Amino acid sequence: MVLQHHRTQHPVGQGFFHSARLEEVGRVFRYVFDCGAMSTYKTARAAQIEEYRKGCGSNALIDVLFISHAHADHLNGLEQLLSPGLEVDTIVLPLMNVEDRLIAYGRDLAVDAASAQDGFYRDFIIDPATALGRFKPRQILFVRPQHGDGGAPGSDGDGFGGPDGDRDVSSVPIDTRLGFKLVGRGSVRKISTGTEANSASSGAAGSDVSEIEDTQALAVPLSTSMSWLLAPYVDPTIEADRKLFKKALKFELNAAGAKTLSLKVGKLTTRDLQTIVIDHVAVLSSAYASINKNLNVTSLCLYSGPAPQGPKPKVSYAASFGKWCTTSISDERVAWLTTGDAALKQLKRRKPFLKHYGKLLDQVTTLTLPHHGSEHNFDPELILAVKPSMFVVAADYYKGWRHPGSTVIQAVASAGGVVSVVTASELSRVEEFLQLS
Repeated sequence: MVLQHHRTQHPVGQGFFHSARLEEVGRVFRYVFDCGAMSTYKTARAAQIEEYRKGCGSNALIDVLFISHAHADHLNGLEQLLSPGLEVDTIVLPLMNVEDRLIAYGRDLAVDAASAQDGFYRDFIIDPATALGRFKPRQILFVRPQHGDGGAPGSDGDGFGGPDGDRDVSSVPIDTRLGFKLVGRGSVRKISTGTEANSASSGAAGSDVSEIEDTQALAVPLSTSMSWLLAPYVDPTIEADRKLFKKALKFELNAAGAKTLSLKVGKLTTRDLQTIVIDHVAVLSSAYASINKNLNVTSLCLYSGPAPQGPKPKVSYAASFGKWCTTSISDERVAWLTTGDAALKQLKRRKPFLKHYGKLLDQVTTLTLPHHGSEHNFDPELILAVKPSMFVVAADYYKGWRHPGSTVIQAVASAGGVVSVVTASELSRVEEFLQLS
């Protein structure tokens, strides 16, 4: 068995577009983590997506598309990405309630109104499953947090840490493609057509819609003794931020004469959300502006690397971080860990994140810093606990934002690490090549 893994952080500006391809004996597995950029960088975004599509070839398939959270700069490239000629089998995203999505939309109204006015993005905010259903995926999986005694499969360093999951949400390998299975401890909840479960309705015609727990993961079997693991973690909205926003929204709706809606804040339905997003945009903008801070929203993190089972494979590694190239960072570490917009500055939130991944962190060589390297989402303990060799930040200039933050850069440098900042410039592209045998 010889496995080749090629992963790329595409230069799209202030946004995020990460793609990867697993290949083993002529069979492939493609996955993408987020695809978007602020409207200021739409030209770079479009160019990178078109390049990726051409590289996939005609009538190609993305096995799994991961969406980390509901900000437009992480998903407003999906319509181009999944236009005819490139399909998707499975879409995975965190379970977000109505307030989460309204907070995300309020933020985009404030910082990137052009993206907020996009029809697909607005539809996603109203009902993610229905909006994503237009791409005709076989299935949509909403991941809910389960931060108890369990963790990601393999976090204890012993196999998958639980039995195989529901086979209905797996994919069957064929001659040209590697399949995947759901592993780990947790339940699968099918969402019935025409009903609503917390925040995700199943209006995705033709697609199966389910909820899984983040103690489960997708495993791509490569041989009888080796699998590649895609393990999510859901960092939920900070409750204090959610309460602050709900209070402001209730006040603004009441002031605008929408008393019926103001009384329902905290128990808004998808239909109520649609009314607010379409008929009360100014109210939503005022509510977010009155808070005068960038609120954290529910965000999905992802570990991508070997599962801890069987003998360790022999590793060949090469990478280019901008103009800097290497062929030997570590023979032991080959995994990639991205943190989306997770709020990991506070210990009470960082601790369950680190516990969730446990011994899988020993495999990580590349860490994508949370929220474009924001100082408000980072703590130096991340460096000490994960011990990666390389750090990637997807961030370009935007007004007064300091992405990445100077104290973040200093912390990485003090620990002997290197930060590669991916912007809209092609010179900033990050590519990693792995061969395991």
